[in-house]
Amino acid sequence: VATDWIALLKYRRDWDPANMRILVPAAFLGVIAGWLTAHWINEPMLRIMVGIIGIVFTVNWWMKRQRVSGTNELPRKPGWARGLGWGGLGAYTSFFAHAGGPAYAVYILPQKLPNTQYAATTLIFFALVNMLKVPAYAQLGQFTWANLATAAVLDAVGLSALARRIEDSAAVQTMEKLNLDGLLALWHPSAAN
Repeated sequence: VATDWIALLKYRRDWDPANMRILVPAAFLGVIAGWLTAHWINEPMLRIMVGIIGIVFTVNWWMKRQRVSGTNELPRKPGWARGLGWGGLGAYTSFFAHAGGPAYAVYILPQKLPNTQYAATTLIFFALVNMLKVPAYAQLGQFTWANLATAAVLDAVGLSALARRIEDSAAVQTMEKLNLDGLLALWHPSAAN
């Protein structure tokens, strides 16, 4: 959450208002659904759900690429049904495994937002999701001294990394590696090293 504040300060003027009008309610719905179902969801169920989302995203991307080879597909406009569905699912999977990226990407990437606007909208959405998770996690008894100490160390590392300037291409490569490691960890925890 601490690194989210730095990102919010940096990108506070660049987000897409049309998308955030849809994604803010989606974040609330997804986190509330996660809180309400936390006692019934287990790790194998979550892995299957996130895996299916990743497969849907990949197949959709591949089919679209095959269908439009050589043509320029128009950007998709923000939509309430898709935004609430995919954004809510992104917040829901983020509640359990911090793996909301694939579902969110299914909604946001077809819009072909400018890079800075995409980054700002994404950062603000997930910062909101992370802030909404705090009271739910507290109510579920998820905060212990051990995991708060781990969070403090990770925040220090994250804040120091944000303090440095990273070239866009390096940042993209880093995010791709982190996303790949995250998906690998969901399927087989020892594979993401």
